[in-house]
Amino acid sequence: MSRLIGWVDVRLKKPMLLVHTLSGKTFSVTVDTGFNRELWMDKITAETLGVAMLSTHPRTSFVTAGNKPILTDVGELEIMWVLGPRKVFVHIHDEPGLSEVLLGTGLLHPGVLIVEFSNDMVKIDS
Repeated sequence: MSRLIGWVDVRLKKPMLLVHTLSGKTFSVTVDTGFNRELWMDKITAETLGVAMLSTHPRTSFVTAGNKPILTDVGELEIMWVLGPRKVFVHIHDEPGLSEVLLGTGLLHPGVLIVEFSNDMVKIDS
């Protein structure tokens, strides 16, 4: 069994993980079980991480928790994941004020997500 270990942001009570790209960059993500895709990030973060834009994908519309529709472009990024390197789809927006990177349930499958708020620990097993 392989495992990723993260933490719970004590102040915001959000499950967090560090993700590593194959190019050696590291970024933190919030695990969001309400987001059913793989990754969501702003355009500046995507450019910093070297996300490759996919021109074959049309813009996608999402509705935020605040009920606001947002259009995203789709890119691809290679990350180190539970069982090794993995190519993931990244939904990229240019909405001001939304800089949080979200990791959705599309990336968790077929693993197991365990969030222990009492121990401030996040685990993803596969």
